[in-house]
Amino acid sequence: SPDGTKYAIYIPSTALCVFDAATLEQIACASFEDVDIRPRQEDMVWSPDSTRIAFGEQAFIYGDDGDLWVMDATTGDLTNLTDDGFSGALFNFDDPLSATLSVDVAPAWTPDSQFLTYSRSNWIEGERSGNDIAQIPAAGGEVETLTTVSTSVPGVVFYGTKWSPDGETFYYSENDFDRGSPNNGIWAYDKATGETALFAAADADDLGPLALLQLSPAGDAMLAWYPDAFGQFKVE
Repeated sequence: SPDGTKYAIYIPSTALCVFDAATLEQIACASFEDVDIRPRQEDMVWSPDSTRIAFGEQAFIYGDDGDLWVMDATTGDLTNLTDDGFSGALFNFDDPLSATLSVDVAPAWTPDSQFLTYSRSNWIEGERSGNDIAQIPAAGGEVETLTTVSTSVPGVVFYGTKWSPDGETFYYSENDFDRGSPNNGIWAYDKATGETALFAAADADDLGPLALLQLSPAGDAMLAWYPDAFGQFKVE
């Protein structure tokens, strides 16, 4: 946790547990064995105040709907922040999708721990309606669209997102299915103006799109990676 007092362990498909860093005693656990939740491990992120952990689901891996969840680090209680009332397959040729829904991944906490900003892919009456950067109060409430990344393609923002420490800039990774898209790379959203600009892009054509991995606590350095190349063992 950011304050160094707790640590979390994820047991795939089984549980997410929080422990006291000093005593090693278990504080809380959320079980996934009897619920229809498939957490996305790389999405799991502590709130800056160390009270909660947010995560999305593996919707684009399994082709099922996925929501944004928050776990209370003291009680283990799970809250579905973006329940759209839909649960099921996104792609089914025998029974074409006709629902209106959203798939939410890649959450990032605002520095004050009051909001979660994330990638939201939309379907309207079964038709793909693109990918937005959205934000919701961490306690639940209305979803606000900050900017639209794509008006037609879902899942364009799939990898890392981060807020700058001062809460003025939101960084997100655009990874279009068209690997030659000039929009692929790390983008910066300016909170004051609402404008977006390409911040960093790949410097080698054969490595695939560049994606954000981490932002330093001071906000003065960024760690980026090449997911495509990593998956194909092209980068050492």
